[in-house]
Amino acid sequence: MWRLCYPQGLLNEKQHHVLSPPCSTGLGGHTWKGGTSLAEELTFARKASGLVRGLSLYDAFGMGIINTLPLYGIWFMFMSLAIFPKMNLLLAVVITTVTLGVVSPIVWGVLGASMPRSGGDYLYNTRVINPVIGMAASMGMVLGEMYWSIYMATWITQPSLQIIGQYTGWKGLTNFANSTSGTFLCSVLLFVAAFCLVSFGWRVYHVFIRPVLFITLAMTAVVFLPMIFRSPSSFIHIWNSAAAHYHSLNYHAFIKAVGKASGSPITGTWNWSDTIGGFTATFMLVIYNYVAAYVGGEVKKPGKAVFLAHLWGNAITVGLSLICLAGLYRMVSMKFMVAAAWNQLNGPIAGYKLPWDTSLLGVTFMGSGMNRVFGVLTALTWLFGTIAIFAVILVFVQRVLFAWSMDRMAPKFLSDISTRWATPVKGFALVAVLICGFSLAYILWLKSALTGLVAAGMMTVSVFLVTSISAILLPYRKRVRMIWEASPYSQWKIGRVPVVTIAGVIYCGYVLVLLYYAFLSPRTRDITGKNAFIFIGIWVFGILWYLGWRYGNRKKEINIDVAFKELPPE
Repeated sequence: MWRLCYPQGLLNEKQHHVLSPPCSTGLGGHTWKGGTSLAEELTFARKASGLVRGLSLYDAFGMGIINTLPLYGIWFMFMSLAIFPKMNLLLAVVITTVTLGVVSPIVWGVLGASMPRSGGDYLYNTRVINPVIGMAASMGMVLGEMYWSIYMATWITQPSLQIIGQYTGWKGLTNFANSTSGTFLCSVLLFVAAFCLVSFGWRVYHVFIRPVLFITLAMTAVVFLPMIFRSPSSFIHIWNSAAAHYHSLNYHAFIKAVGKASGSPITGTWNWSDTIGGFTATFMLVIYNYVAAYVGGEVKKPGKAVFLAHLWGNAITVGLSLICLAGLYRMVSMKFMVAAAWNQLNGPIAGYKLPWDTSLLGVTFMGSGMNRVFGVLTALTWLFGTIAIFAVILVFVQRVLFAWSMDRMAPKFLSDISTRWATPVKGFALVAVLICGFSLAYILWLKSALTGLVAAGMMTVSVFLVTSISAILLPYRKRVRMIWEASPYSQWKIGRVPVVTIAGVIYCGYVLVLLYYAFLSPRTRDITGKNAFIFIGIWVFGILWYLGWRYGNRKKEINIDVAFKELPPE
């Protein structure tokens, strides 16, 4: 019987993974064909992943910016004024940009360049920290992203189709968008469309994604331009004219009524406490560009691509948010912004009868002079962006499952590559079917119980916090010393401290602020903290998953501990 072992390997810098020397097996100690040891051959699911480095820096950037979906991040930033009414939005964005916006590309870029394989945080955390923690965190990431997908799938109807109906007066479309059957039907069609976009090769994906990327970025900028040229008196006139037509509250009466409904007058002033609390919203502008790290095995020159794609994505999203803020602060008062955000989240209040909500999209629609063409284009930007973001999520969730499979932590078929399409079609199909089933449960039973903030909480704990620790420890862990020494960023230091460690500390500090508001702050813990049992349950499930697969492999006399000391084959 073969005895599996793992001697100290040699790092091949060109191939960027450990090639084990001959292992004393008791049967001659020969290596297998290709220079790999018996241990390596049996540990990983196959000799090569089958993935091809066919994605450019532009593709990596596109995935990140689509996953961030700037219009959504800015929309959510505006809505956060309902929870932190004395937040200085501009200051919160600037602080987030110079901290998280700078260090996030470093954290993910250095980890991605040091371990240029597909799988993202699962790969980094299992190699740097510990396989048990890495698996539990990765389980949180997978289920969190699946839930994000389910939640975002409803955006096809609400707000996309819903506001098209509102802005055009098409009540039938609005009613369809607000119905349970309409929401589920459109969600399923979205899943099918996204599956087709990613399953039949990168060429099919590019035909749709590249034009959509351009359209969504261009239209997001166009959405905010009218606000820059609209004077406060002109906006008040538009509002009051619409209010008179629909027998609704006028501009100043609306602000006063919201203050009464919220329990305290709206002052329009700001303080540091609310501004720091606002980080729980502004972080969405810059943290979700990490997607390139999950397709590191398919990106050309990952040493640069993962870092630059994240950095460029952050710059564009922040730029768009600043255009939005410039328009908002010029067009309306701070009191109105707070009132509109509160009415969006908690309303509509008594007396508000306009046929559209007071979200950022509603405010920009009025800023355009209630131009229907403008409103429809805004809705279509959100709609096409939603299709694109779901396709991207389908890719990187599947790549995590792919990495599990390569490490023998999941069924082998999840890493099967179709010879015709050169993609893991089976893996895509499984993820799409699971999300479709979960979507039905969410729309029918869980919509009022769970919100997007729950998914954000899962990601904060399982992905951002744990990965920041990996970034801090990467230069100091003996188990990955050879990987770190071969990294193109190993010489980046300030004094004697590696830049990735410094970035990891700042990243971790920002994440801890988010966790404080998620689980401890009296103002917000009831939104996310009450669902902490979900996070704990997922981590326990992830640990049991790891132990179960480890036990199963040991029964087959395969020592998978070897896998977590080196990188998977390319």
